[in-house]
Amino acid sequence: MLPEYQAAILATGSCLFDASSLVFAVFNPINNNYPDRFSRKNLFLGYSTVAVALYGSIIVCWWQLERHDWKAVVDAEATAANANDDESDDEDDNERQQAKVAEITPSDDTGTISMIQKYLLRVKILGLHKIPLEKQIRTFDFALVLLFVSSHMLRANFLIESVNEVVATYGDEDGFYAMVFGFVLPAGVVFIPFIEYTISKYGVVASLDVTNVLGVVWGSLLLIPSLPLQAFNFLIFTGFRAYLYSTLSTFIAMTFGVATMGRVIGFSFTTSAVFTLLQYPAASYAENGPEPEFTTVNSMSLGLCLIPIALVCYYKSVLTAGVGQSTDGKTTVASETTSLL
Repeated sequence: MLPEYQAAILATGSCLFDASSLVFAVFNPINNNYPDRFSRKNLFLGYSTVAVALYGSIIVCWWQLERHDWKAVVDAEATAANANDDESDDEDDNERQQAKVAEITPSDDTGTISMIQKYLLRVKILGLHKIPLEKQIRTFDFALVLLFVSSHMLRANFLIESVNEVVATYGDEDGFYAMVFGFVLPAGVVFIPFIEYTISKYGVVASLDVTNVLGVVWGSLLLIPSLPLQAFNFLIFTGFRAYLYSTLSTFIAMTFGVATMGRVIGFSFTTSAVFTLLQYPAASYAENGPEPEFTTVNSMSLGLCLIPIALVCYYKSVLTAGVGQSTDGKTTVASETTSLL
């Protein structure tokens, strides 16, 4: 509904998801210091009261949006996507593709097409916003989303599950650094301006690269047994989580359109949640041996980064393969573009 603010809105929603965990970090000391007045039961009854009021307001707002027919936004998007596809059936397909290229290609004399434009060209030519969901989930774009989020979510959730034990093996005897992690993780909201700038300035594909880089950095630093360094690494991990959820949501919205965005996100994160169950046997192996094996498991977790890195590199090669240069210097659509589904 607000496409110019799409990246910022999705980033804010994703970061607030992690920020909400601060509620329980605050509950804990309140309960410890005032156990009679603020028992666990009283705290959660109060929390439930707030939840009822909050979700009640969401229901009212949604009802108001339905009254104003917000689905007209989806119809408008579909109309815009079909605007250039009303030519007669006997029109040459290559000419129609060249017209689409001309809309996206810059008017300067450099002849260079950025990765952003290659990405938009792919979405437009393949009509990813127009095809039904059952065809969207058979594209490489969807496979990229599914494997990207599954790999990174498994790594991130395993760290959250095991961070107390990991820092304990590094000498955190009083649990101070474990507590630091609990307060740093909700701070992902500070990355919202950076996420919005990255997506707006360099494109969503470049944001996937940033996410991969942050994933490699925090995974590498996690192997160094230094508690002060881990405190810094917690901030990098928080930025990684913020980029992961925000970038994936934006990529799905821009690639598949708002009509199926919710279902694609639900499909992707539900599948990745199942894949993330592997964290439990990994934690069991790391914790239940004669000696903690977190270094081994975290090294394997770091190696898992090869999957999303390879996927993004291949995706960029696919985008480049879809655009070529003719002998007269004009931009052309490579034949591979029409068979990428």
